[in-house]
Amino acid sequence: MSVRGAWVVAAAFALAGGAASAADIAAGKQKAALCEACHGPEGNSVIPANPSIAGQPAQFITNALYFFKAGSRKDPQMSPIASTLSNADMNDLAAYFSSLKLAPPKHKASAESAAAGPELANKFMCTQCHGPALLGTQHINLNTAYQRPMSDVFDITSSGAWNYNAIASTILKTTSLALADTGIKFADGPDILPRHDAAYWAKATRGFDFSAEDRVPVDLMNEVMWEGVMDGTPYPTRRSGAKLGIVAASEKED
Repeated sequence: MSVRGAWVVAAAFALAGGAASAADIAAGKQKAALCEACHGPEGNSVIPANPSIAGQPAQFITNALYFFKAGSRKDPQMSPIASTLSNADMNDLAAYFSSLKLAPPKHKASAESAAAGPELANKFMCTQCHGPALLGTQHINLNTAYQRPMSDVFDITSSGAWNYNAIASTILKTTSLALADTGIKFADGPDILPRHDAAYWAKATRGFDFSAEDRVPVDLMNEVMWEGVMDGTPYPTRRSGAKLGIVAASEKED
């Protein structure tokens, strides 16, 4: 599947109204035994190497499972399990685990570490992805507030002199915005071209309030996005979370 195809399939979950709204919590509970073997009873891990998934954003769980299934993410344990899941399974599991209460960590941070934490979180921009309170953002990132200390992942004694090299989508080659002249590395594969220009999207979203988060009418925005990327495919009137023909459409790009 192409990069564009993978993006369109992932977008299907969001356009379907989110994992929890079209899913069955009770069905998710029935399917969760294998998950709980590693992630702990009711999603609260007792194994240091495995994250707790109770209370995680539903769309985050759904997207993570999909990317393991699609091969975009790879893990010796998760990839084989996710490969057997249907869209309905992913939605049900996400609804179930997101409905559970995340247990506070047993670890107690020192007063010094607790005092330094907020400043470091801002300095290294943790909140940009994990949210202001580190409680996760619906479709993007893990709730890190109650996870175990990350000292095994980050070297807290380092000087902080490390580099992060992002790989940009090829669609950014067509942007009219100024890009930093720092030798940007673009993703491999064919260039992805916009389906419409800025004038199209400005007209389609005329009257929307983009002045702050959550002021855009979600249902109407979903329809606008669908019409802009789905080449005339009828907008789904029932958000069942079932396969909506998007995979078949994306396979044309292979």
